[in-house]
Amino acid sequence: MDKNTATGLLLIVVIMGGYIWWTNKNTEEYNREQQRIRDSIAQVEMLEVQKDSAVQQAPIETISTDSARTAQSRESMGEILAASLEGEERFYTVENEKLRVKFTNKGGRISSVELKEYKSYDDF
Repeated sequence: MDKNTATGLLLIVVIMGGYIWWTNKNTEEYNREQQRIRDSIAQVEMLEVQKDSAVQQAPIETISTDSARTAQSRESMGEILAASLEGEERFYTVENEKLRVKFTNKGGRISSVELKEYKSYDDF
């Protein structure tokens, strides 16, 4: 075995030893980090259980008047969204030569869609 081969093998052994030492140190740090994450998740779950039990023990409030219901909805949803709860439901129709779409003012939902060329499922 000549000098270059011995030097090469020595470098390979040093590099492999350094790699094993480095990854072992990183594994310990990784395990500590994972344990910290598991502990914090367990703590949050415990707080949620305590919160749920407190909510279950709290008395249920009833709203008897429309003005109280309106005030509570404005407080929880804001002024703009609470206004959409009030009033009567109206429908708006948008149509072209092929279809008719009916929208409601409560949430802008599509109430119905009608294809003008077809009146039933078997009408071709």
